[in-house]
Amino acid sequence: MHPNSLKRPRYAFATFFTITAIFNSAMIAHAVSVNLSPTTGVAYQPITLDLDTDVIFSETGTPNPFLDCRLNITFTSPGNDTFVVPGFFAGDGSGPTDTSSSGEIFRVRFTPTEAGMWSWTVSFREGNEVAIDLDSSAGTPGPGDGLSGSFMVDPPDANAPGFFAKGRLRYVGGHYLQFLNGDYYVKGGVDSPENWLGYVGFDNTFDGGAGPNTATGLHEFPTHAADWNAGDPDWNRTDPPGTNNGRAIIGALNYLHSTGVNSIYFLPMNIGGDGKDSWPYIGPINPNGSTSNDNTRFDNSKLAQWDIFFNHAQSLGLLLHFVLNEAEAPNKEELDDAQLGVERKLFYREMIARFGYHNAIQFNISEEYNLNLNLGVQRVVDFAAYISAVDPYDIPVTVHNAGAGDNASNGPWSPFYGEADFDLTSIQDARPNHQLGQHCRRLSRRIDGSGSPSCGNDRRTGFAHARFQ
Repeated sequence: MHPNSLKRPRYAFATFFTITAIFNSAMIAHAVSVNLSPTTGVAYQPITLDLDTDVIFSETGTPNPFLDCRLNITFTSPGNDTFVVPGFFAGDGSGPTDTSSSGEIFRVRFTPTEAGMWSWTVSFREGNEVAIDLDSSAGTPGPGDGLSGSFMVDPPDANAPGFFAKGRLRYVGGHYLQFLNGDYYVKGGVDSPENWLGYVGFDNTFDGGAGPNTATGLHEFPTHAADWNAGDPDWNRTDPPGTNNGRAIIGALNYLHSTGVNSIYFLPMNIGGDGKDSWPYIGPINPNGSTSNDNTRFDNSKLAQWDIFFNHAQSLGLLLHFVLNEAEAPNKEELDDAQLGVERKLFYREMIARFGYHNAIQFNISEEYNLNLNLGVQRVVDFAAYISAVDPYDIPVTVHNAGAGDNASNGPWSPFYGEADFDLTSIQDARPNHQLGQHCRRLSRRIDGSGSPSCGNDRRTGFAHARFQ
């Protein structure tokens, strides 16, 4: 289902071309097809490039297609800007169905930034843990490696819904984020529920013992089913089977939009946290946190359903605020015992590959990074640096602190002023505090060589919002 449902008729799949490639040490011939949808893009609206490898992979098989295969597509714009976009294993490519658990398809989603003729080149590598290796030559060439092509992109559609008319939201060196079309963004969102994705209509989602007071222990949003409108997206859950499972949560987004809200805040992985009901993995999952959890295999149908939800949010003008860790120690420890290891790197890559193409998105390294298990400044900086190394879009990044938020110049958030991979503040304080906001604003200004304040293009100077809770 395309993110912009109003434009769906333009986006039928069309085979771009089919070639035969020889690869692997066994020198087996495979017919590798590349499918581009739509065949002519629209600036600020997504395109999908599917690499059909002619090799069947499985979510649970060997090699692990999430970890031991790596698809990157380099897109080159008419103005010669390049974007190395990570791809992901998409099963049979069908999306939110149970048949997507195995197949031949690796997928890249990309949102062009300008009109004109674009080109693309495939890098497909195979090898042990190659997906998280930042070396472009790591592993060995796989099916389709080196293929290239081009496609035309039409000018932006000013009448497209929500952020599809505005383009990428970026840090541009000032105190507010700005869309490609020139509009600025002032955030006015909600930080609750943080477990949006602990919703009864998503595949492979269950209550880990801390859910809301509903029959399932999951969010059901029953009153918002009436806010779903004909033509809005929907899906049929497959695990367990169901019908019209998207309507209540899509209706909830419609309701928030009607009130003027323009962002939502959520955890894509709260294993061991407060809610214990949100994760991108196949499982089986111990929601309390466990070293036995396999955090290297992702649930394609579930994540396709998540993306329908995210796409609708974008069409309504709702920013997606991804919070990548929670305050609770078991949640921080769930990935690599709170280190930057295989699981965490793969988690970051998959979030970027599957959802980074959305125009208005931000990543928050952790809620309350210094509470319970204190991640410490250097670990947080290292986490952000890895995200920046994988992310082709310069998605705005921040981290959230606990306590002493009113001490802007010498508190737990202060070490992140001036860090190259941080673009936003996310500061906790117990009360609305205008003076704190002004102090943070002053501290976030860049001081140039003459000692004068400056707001140039240095990524290290940004201030977008202070989060008060």
